[in-house]
Amino acid sequence: MAIFTKHVRKGHFIDFNLTTDKLISLCRISFDGYGCCNLTDNSKKLDFEKSKKFIDEITKTELEQESLTPLVLELIKINKEHIWTDALEEYNLIDKQQ
Repeated sequence: MAIFTKHVRKGHFIDFNLTTDKLISLCRISFDGYGCCNLTDNSKKLDFEKSKKFIDEITKTELEQESLTPLVLELIKINKEHIWTDALEEYNLIDKQQ
């Protein structure tokens, strides 16, 4: 079940899922020049504590980017094998040495 779409900037978005175990997973991410990358059902999820924090953050009236951004970057990092490396590097979402 997709619970949240984060529009990063014009033309870019990230979709997240909430599993039946109440864990957050990354299901889709788009990049200009690369298109939309759909992750497999095997994408890695945030642990329970981080998932709860993510859910708490997105249900606030005003999002706190300082709290949400590290969680989004963690999801990208743990799922980088499912996402185009060139796009991640171009948009500075991972270190090139990782």
